[in-house]
Amino acid sequence: MSLSEIEAMVATLPADQQLRLLTFLENRVGKVEGKGNEQPAVISRIAGLHADAWQMADDFDAELPDEFWSGHGE
Repeated sequence: MSLSEIEAMVATLPADQQLRLLTFLENRVGKVEGKGNEQPAVISRIAGLHADAWQMADDFDAELPDEFWSGHGE
């Protein structure tokens, strides 16, 4: 695969994925060149990626029993 083919494929990616790919490649090149101690670039979070992945218990705000605090449970 040629560089121009790779560039054409990358150009079809959304901007956030292009940024992630660039960050990944910069980190890989840094490790190859011995620059592994540098901090990776900050990638902003994307809201909604794991929507409905968990649910909060109905009794989340309820007091915890004494057994929880003493470590003597069932």
